[in-house]
Parts: sequence; structure tokens; C-alpha cells
Amino acid sequence: MKKINSSAAIIFLLGFFTFTACKNSGTDVPAAEPKVLSVTLLDADGNPFTKEQINAPKGSSIQFTVSVEVENNGSKEVSWSVSGGKSSILAGKLSIAADEPNGTVLTVTVQSNADNSKKDSIQVKVLDDGVQLYNININSSTGGTVSVQGGFTQMIQGETVTLNINANQNYLLSSITVTQAGGSTVALSGSGNTQSFTMPAANVIIDTVFVMQSQTGYNINIAAITGGIITVDGGLSKAPAGTSVTLIITRELGYLFDSLSITRSTTGSTVAISVNGNTCTFTMPASDVNISAVFTSAPFYTVTINGPFSNGTVTSGISQAPEGDVITLNITPAAGYRLSSLSITPKAPFGGTSTERNFIMPNENVTVTAVFSLKNEALDNTDGIKIGDTVTGKGKLVWRDEFNENILDLDKWNYDYGGGGQYPQGNAGWGNNEKQWYKSQNVRVENGNLIIEASLDAPGTLSPYGSGRLTTAGTRGSGGQTPNNLGVIYPPKEYLGPSNIGYVEARIKSPRGAGFWPAFWTLGADVNDESGYAAKGWPRCGEVDIFEVNGNNLTRLGQTIHYGASYPSQYWYTSNTTTTANMADTFHTYAASWDSTSLKFYFDGGLMRTISFSSLSGGANANASAFYDETPHVIIINLALGGNYLGGTTPANSVFTSTNWEDRSLQVDWVRIYE
Repeated sequence: MKKINSSAAIIFLLGFFTFTACKNSGTDVPAAEPKVLSVTLLDADGNPFTKEQINAPKGSSIQFTVSVEVENNGSKEVSWSVSGGKSSILAGKLSIAADEPNGTVLTVTVQSNADNSKKDSIQVKVLDDGVQLYNININSSTGGTVSVQGGFTQMIQGETVTLNINANQNYLLSSITVTQAGGSTVALSGSGNTQSFTMPAANVIIDTVFVMQSQTGYNINIAAITGGIITVDGGLSKAPAGTSVTLIITRELGYLFDSLSITRSTTGSTVAISVNGNTCTFTMPASDVNISAVFTSAPFYTVTINGPFSNGTVTSGISQAPEGDVITLNITPAAGYRLSSLSITPKAPFGGTSTERNFIMPNENVTVTAVFSLKNEALDNTDGIKIGDTVTGKGKLVWRDEFNENILDLDKWNYDYGGGGQYPQGNAGWGNNEKQWYKSQNVRVENGNLIIEASLDAPGTLSPYGSGRLTTAGTRGSGGQTPNNLGVIYPPKEYLGPSNIGYVEARIKSPRGAGFWPAFWTLGADVNDESGYAAKGWPRCGEVDIFEVNGNNLTRLGQTIHYGASYPSQYWYTSNTTTTANMADTFHTYAASWDSTSLKFYFDGGLMRTISFSSLSGGANANASAFYDETPHVIIINLALGGNYLGGTTPANSVFTSTNWEDRSLQVDWVRIYE
């Protein structure tokens, strides 16, 4: 069961792994054969080239992109090559050698890895680096955009410059003018959305004017409203029948949006609407419409920052806010200190970064208290081992989180949010038919442990269950049942390595009972391109499942690697299931180690299995090199509910009403990485 990647977890150099974001119980291969239909080479903006050869000066670079059309889950992986000279290409970026002879014609080719008959190419003629390049400057304009095909900002005299013109909704292009230095106008050819000109021996400036379309159709009438404003996206005052119309809802300070209604002017009958946050959409009927809305006066509650604090500050630009507002706290530790505790009373869901925390204003006054402590490695040295120490059989300790402070360290971890469907190539249910919705408020640190406590959420919410998922890389996504700006994109965490040798371990206590699926695992950072690596996808990026438990059987430990060139036709996994003590009764240690030839799984310090990379199934398609190359992996810790691995079983409701919160919680004492 493939775990959908977000940006996974502590990018640490588990450089050899080939593992997936999944917990796999087996997936049926589709009956239809995967196919690659076409490969099209594109410019940096994603536009096809209109000629077979382009020019570029020596020592310069050109970024190409590609479009791959497939069916039946065909592979979109491609390879780039350049021939005819000394130049090189990597991930579509052509670097023209500074000593490439003048007049050399390079051929850039992109080819499908799955079907080498599907490919596309273009020729690049190398010009002398002494050739004069002239600038192309585009002034911004309201109502539309203009770009140069190929993404060029400089061209040589005599070259054809092609402009792509895109008018915004409800706007039309009125005029476009190209002026060269000195003030004279450059002649344009073509019409509509694509026009071109010949580059003069001078810099040029491009100006465009877009105008609103004359509006036809039926009238959109908005009544006077107290406490807020309703506007029509695109500035429409009319729309033809059948047109989808979007309304923007803006509340004024001290008011909350309550309701909105649309009626036909002719009959007074109601028009169906769909409200989503601060927008409302409807289909224009064959009559004028009247729009009204109600905003209610909202009580304001105070935000009290219970400072000043020693060795740091917490500030907010807001001292009063209504229920539901997102409040941002700015965190500034003094030099040599870090935030060690932040409490919001009453408890409110929050997210953010190590320098900013956001929380949702409840319907009562709030007090914020913070504690700052020295950046002291001793806080993590409960066992007498510090960063840089070498531990026999494991290596040098390079990263750790002992969870000894009452706050999640957002310099080490990020949250993943939502149900998985919002991620690139994602599927609802994180690719495994899981039932939880990940939220920051289901994660806490207390009494020296990381705790992910599952919840039974109210009917009508985004998912029947809430839970948590942490990664050591960047993350993104909707905050789920919190405003979207709590689900921001964070930069990746620090990469540790490179190294071809490593050991990663955690001390964990499992939740108790059927329907829970806790996991501690790693995923290749190149599963997508969000971490700065060329995307390989899954399972090519590799995955190692160090600890996963089917809550239906708490004495069976799963430890698995996932690998292969593509999914599903060239995908394999090898799993080791061990009978252990009940993993919900107490904490146990789970670990994996690796070198350039094999991977080993451990339980409570005992070796469970050694997997030799040379013995992997799949031959050339096993992509075994992913186990020992120098692409780092990231750590992920999550608590899933339901899903394929559990046979669809979900927890009994009584687990969530029980006073014993440990039965529904994944607890982690510490996480450590050695190399």
C-alpha cells in the first residue's frame, strides 16, 4: 500500500535505500498494459517549439522541459542526451561548453525510459560568445500576461522572438507594442494569442493593454450588506445563462459571515449555491439574480501574552479577535537560547515554524505563556551520549530528538496535513485507503515523549478520524479542519550526509487494538522534486519500513523494503515479519542499518534479518543502486487508521471514549541517526 509522499521526513542520508512511502499488503496489477503514447520536448515555460533549431551563445545554458503522455499508469520517466559537441545536459538543463566551436549544432534529445521509440529532439546552434545579446523587457499590465516563448530574456539581432499572450478571464487584448531603444516601434506579425517580431540591434520594451470584455447576459444584483462585502470574481455585472459565477465573501472587522442567498428576479425562486470558505459559486440561470448575505456581529476575545519572558520574546500584532481567526505569534529567542515550551490556554490547535506559531482563536479569552532555555546538548544527553560520539555497532551519532522538552522542535520536524489527495500524484487515503485526516492538534510532546493521539472527529468533518504525521523534510498541504494558512509549505530540513553507511533507530510504544496502523519509516528524498532532487517517483526512490504494526495482531512486527524501477509493473518488496512481545505493553527499540551491500533490521538490539542487495528480485529493473547511492532519505512517523494493511478494519468507537489515552496513541521516546 503505497504511502503518498509529501516531503517525507528527516532528510538523512540513508543514501542507499530503495523504499516507498507505503505499507504494502499487495496491490493488484491492472489488466491493461501500461503504455507511453508520446514524448514532447518543451521550452522552460512548457510550450512546444515552433522551429527545429534555436541559437544560443557558448557558455550559456538553456532549460528544457518535457510532456509525457501515458495510459494505464505508464511510466513517465525519461532520459536526456546531447550529441554533436562537448556540451552536457542534466535534468533537461543544457550547459553549452565555453569552448564549444562557433557554429556547432548540438542535438538535444529526450527519450522515454520505458519505450525508447518515444522521443523528441531539437537542434541548438552555438554562436560565438562575442555575439551581442539584446535585452527583452516586458512591462506588467492589468488583465493579462505576455511571455517570450522559450523563456528567453535576451536574443541576438535577426532572431525571431515569439510572444505568448494570455488575457485573464473577462479581459481582451487591446494593443501590444514593441519599442526599441531610441523610441522607434518594432513591427509585429501574427495575431491573437501568438505574435512575433524580429529582434533589432537594440534592447526592446514590450507594452500591452488589456480591456474588460463588454458584458452580456443577465444582471447580477448585489444588495446593500452590513458587516461585509460580496464581490463578483472578474468584476462581472452580467453573465450568460449557464455560466459559472464565483462570489468573493469578505467580512468586516467585528463581524462573521453567516449566510448567503441568491434568488431569481423573475420568480423569486432560490438558486443553488456552493459555499467554500470565503468563496461561493453558482450557475447563472436564464434570468437576473438578486444576491443578499448576512454577517453577524461577533464577540471579540482577548489575546494576552503573559510576558515578559526571560531569554526570548513572543509577540503578536493582534490583541483581540473573534472566534475562528488565525493568530500569528512571532517567536524570537535570545542568542544561545531556544523555545522549549509554548502553552495556549485554553488549548487551541496550532501549527507553524520555529519562529512563528499560528493558532485558531477559540470562543473565549486566551493566555499565551512561553519558556526559553539554553541550546544545551545536555538536554538530549539522558544516556550520556552526545552528538559526535561513536557508539559501537552503530557509528557516530549525527542527529537525535529525545523529546525532552514540552514542545515539538520545528527545527527538526514538520507536520504533514490532510488526507493525501492534495499531494502531487496523490490519492485520497494516502494511497492505502486510510481513513484518518492528519492535523497538528493530534500531536504533542510531554513527559519526555512524542505523542500522536488519534481522535474520533465529529460527523460531517473531512474524515471520521484525526491523527498525526511528522516528517523531517519540508511539508505542505491543507491544514484540514483548520484554515489553509496553517498548512504552509516549509523548506526542507537539514540534509545529513552524504554517507553510504548508516544506522537509524527509535524507541516506540504502539497503540493498542484493531484498526490502528503505526509506522516509523524512511522515504527517498527524490520521490518528488520538492527537496531539490530530480524526481524519481515511487518505488524508484526507495522506502524502508523499520516499524509497522497491524493493530489486529500486536505481537507481529513488520519490517519491509520497497523497490523497483516503476509501479506497478516493475515493483517488488521484501518483508520480514517477526513474532515479538506485545508492542503496546511497553517501549521497544526498532532499527535499521545499512552499508553498500546490505540492509539489516533490528528489534530491541537483536538482528532480525539481513537483506543482501545483490539478491534482490527484479534484475535490472530492481533499481538496486537506489539502496546505496548518495540520495538521502527522510524519516516519517505516523499513526494511520484503517487501510489496506489492516484489511479495512477501523478502531471501535469505545477506544476514543476510554479514559486510557495510551490505547489510541503512538508514543516515541527518542529518534537517533548514526553514520
